[in-house]
Amino acid sequence: MKLKSFINRILILLLIIFAGFIFWLGWEQLELKENTYGVVFTKTSGWKKKLITTENFNWSFERLIPTNYTIHKFLIEKKSMTISNKSFLPAAELYAGLSSIPSSNFEYNYSIATNVSLKKEKLISLCRNGIITQGSFENWESVKTDNMKESLDNFVKDKINRGETITLSSAARNFLSDEYPNFTIDTIIVTLELPDMPLYTSARNRYLQYIEAKIIADAEYIGESLKQENREALKLDLLKKYGEIFTQYPIMIEYLKVDSGKQLDRASITDFITLQNQR
Repeated sequence: MKLKSFINRILILLLIIFAGFIFWLGWEQLELKENTYGVVFTKTSGWKKKLITTENFNWSFERLIPTNYTIHKFLIEKKSMTISNKSFLPAAELYAGLSSIPSSNFEYNYSIATNVSLKKEKLISLCRNGIITQGSFENWESVKTDNMKESLDNFVKDKINRGETITLSSAARNFLSDEYPNFTIDTIIVTLELPDMPLYTSARNRYLQYIEAKIIADAEYIGESLKQENREALKLDLLKKYGEIFTQYPIMIEYLKVDSGKQLDRASITDFITLQNQR
């Protein structure tokens, strides 16, 4: 009996060990570290729709099948994104030139700081599109953050040029969240150094007044030029008619010689033609 009891205990122990081994084999997040997430592909069912995390327990019998189960692990960390730039207010050189003010007086400086990170649930779609290693993920992430920097820089610059700076930080965060919905955007901090805005406004108004006066002067000049062209055209038309009349009525030349004081105009020409037609 003692031997049988001993054997039973051994069998139970082996069964427990085997069950533990099976449990260990099927435990999906066992090999994941903190902030690491897994996307699973199996030969039996393809890409799994559920992301494997360290926060929840996941067990799969598909891990028990040799060469069937592959887990692609990704470390997601917040990426610091900073931008420092300077630029000029719109048409600063034009306004400054007319007012004899250095254009540097209309230069502004700004800096932008925030943190961004990919939403973990988006990893599955990345894997489906061929990004299945940490290296390829980091390359993709680097390209995206560069694009985000460029978009954010252009947005902030445009807002500054429009004078919309009161809610710039929140507007920038909303813009970036809308443009890149796959990322989590932390609070955006915008530090801004603006030039002398009253001086810029004064220079702009002076330039606009100059342009308005120039447009009016140019319009008047064009009007006078058109009038002059019309007068010249009328003179040429009259001379052309004189040539036709002299060709048709050569005697008119003698008529003009006899009456040298006769005014040569349309009325006198008409009278002469009427007289000639009556003969």
